Amino acid sequence: MNTSSAVDERLRSLEFDLKLQDPRIQSMNQLRDCIQRINNLFVQKKFKGVLFALTHELVSNAFKAMYKRQFYQYLLTQQKTDFIPEEKWISDFQEALEAGNLDSYIAPDRSNFYVQISGRLSRRVFTVEVRNPGVPSRIELARIETFIRSAPRIRN
Repeated sequence: MNTSSAVDERLRSLEFDLKLQDPRIQSMNQLRDCIQRINNLFVQKKFKGVLFALTHELVSNAFKAMYKRQFYQYLLTQQKTDFIPEEKWISDFQEALEAGNLDSYIAPDRSNFYVQISGRLSRRVFTVEVRNPGVPSRIELARIETFIRSAPRIRN
């Protein structure tokens, strides 16, 4: 087996597919373990924290988008209206977030409240993908794009 095939085989063994239903640290252990296995393959120290930081940011943003959507739906139901100005509900969301009681606004059936994250090897590129029904806000998207542009690149 040549070196290129050996690297591809090692990367393929690192592929993962996770369904995270809770953004708390306890539920992030699986993700941290997967990322740590990937990090162990690389020797460049400058890369080791980048993948976890970026992945954690994407997962956190995905959960935040879902919490925001649930919170907005809750407010619409409570206030018996079909529209609330963004400044108002975002302010209320921020207060609930800082108070640590967002769980009380999430629907009791949490089966549809999850983030799907996977790592796959394709054409010698290892890709980490985060999927959820929402999209990041303009501010969050700008932060992610800046982070990606400033991240170090690794090539075999």
